[in-house]
Amino acid sequence: MKKYLLLILVILTCNLNGQRNIGKYKKAIKPTSTNRASTPNPYKLSDPINYKDFEVMFNSNNDEKYSTLDSTYRRVYSDRERSVKFGLTKEEKALIYKIVKETDFFNLPKELEMRNDISISPSFSTEITIRIGKNTHRVYDSSDLILDKAIEKRFREVKTSIYKIIFEKKEVKGLPESDRVYL
Repeated sequence: MKKYLLLILVILTCNLNGQRNIGKYKKAIKPTSTNRASTPNPYKLSDPINYKDFEVMFNSNNDEKYSTLDSTYRRVYSDRERSVKFGLTKEEKALIYKIVKETDFFNLPKELEMRNDISISPSFSTEITIRIGKNTHRVYDSSDLILDKAIEKRFREVKTSIYKIIFEKKEVKGLPESDRVYL
């Protein structure tokens, strides 16, 4: 009887030591390329307070462009181009950053697939490029008639938030409307 009791005690002790060692082995396992843990987070800012590694660029039909890189807004007229300089505040960058993250902008397709059952002529394009740290993602919409409604909603949220901020700037409001006409 004492032999069996001793044997059970040895087995239990070995089993407990084995359970403790499993944690050591789990830590030693390196993530594979398919493991999500090894994929860098494109939304990680190295300087979240000042947003120094966060850039926004938009281009609307090559008529209106803005870039936080040089803080310049450009509007094209029939005979010239006018530009004004202004930066975005930390709060404005924070709002755009929040929407970019919420809509998972970096996982939108680079070119939005348009519907082929309807056509608008001329069509108006929008290009938005976001840079966060070393990660840059550009999304191009050539038609305003996006096939996938969920993707369209995400893209429009980002586009609308940027437009609201830019077009409320006094520098932009002070520019005359473009005189370009599309037929």
